Amino acid sequence: PAARLEKLARPWLPPVDISETDSSLLLKIEIPGIKAEDLEVEILENAVLIRGETREEKLEEKRDVYRRECHVGSVYRRISLPASVKAEGATAELKHGVLNLKLPKLAEKKGKRIPVQTK
Repeated sequence: PAARLEKLARPWLPPVDISETDSSLLLKIEIPGIKAEDLEVEILENAVLIRGETREEKLEEKRDVYRRECHVGSVYRRISLPASVKAEGATAELKHGVLNLKLPKLAEKKGKRIPVQTK
């Protein structure tokens, strides 16, 4: 008989795709097996924090597990953004294990020229 495998604790950093439009940053984060109520998204000016918890299914019958590759436990990822964003107007949608975020960009702060005088 095959040896029984122990469950290994490992950090879970979900993969992220980031794209940009003129007015928003779009993030696609793969987090299969997590429910919206177990997920927290925090928007900072130039980063996004994703925290969550996946739960292990309760098996009704006794069985030996030989391989466990699906992550169970906490999820945490801090994602640095290529532009500053604002929380107002941001949207988050979880569908088929993919979290889609649309983050409005802050207006660029432009410098102001001042005249140089000679004396």
